[in-house]
Amino acid sequence: KIKQLNLLEPLQAEVKKPSGEKVLLGDFQGVTRQRLHTLSADSLQDLVKRDELELIYLHLHSLKNFDVVRDRFLENPQVVSGA
Repeated sequence: KIKQLNLLEPLQAEVKKPSGEKVLLGDFQGVTRQRLHTLSADSLQDLVKRDELELIYLHLHSLKNFDVVRDRFLENPQVVSGA
């Protein structure tokens, strides 16, 4: 449904290592509040009726956990990259 509503967009994050080197983390997609605000009232009502809006807000909330992923990456880059 989120693909159908064109809510997914590529996301990336920049992490600064203690050495000062910047690493760009990408290759993931997500929903942003800005994109969600572009939906029509009918689309939002449909998402509410299907309990999908709640899932989208859970996703948005989970993005706040990025600091944990960043810290894991800084401790051991191979764990996050899958190497």
